[in-house]
Amino acid sequence: MKIILLLIIALIASFSGFVVHVFTVEWLPQWISTQMQGLEVKPSWDVRYVAAMTSIEMGLGAVGLYYFGRQKFLQIGRFKSALMFSVLL
Repeated sequence: MKIILLLIIALIASFSGFVVHVFTVEWLPQWISTQMQGLEVKPSWDVRYVAAMTSIEMGLGAVGLYYFGRQKFLQIGRFKSALMFSVLL
């Protein structure tokens, strides 16, 4: 049961990163294209590997934060602990 709970927390952490992506996907590419005008860009797989690892790192960090702080989180109540956890992420 504990593993399922930790996996759910990791999913929530990953979902929060996806929400940020959804909110920035409309305006961020246009802003970057204006900043990169006149520069040559070559595709690199190295950046994609680093991005994948940091994405996994965020989920594991959230699970660790919850695992080590869950007793303190639960002492202040479910709603306040969920709010505090989301702010910390």
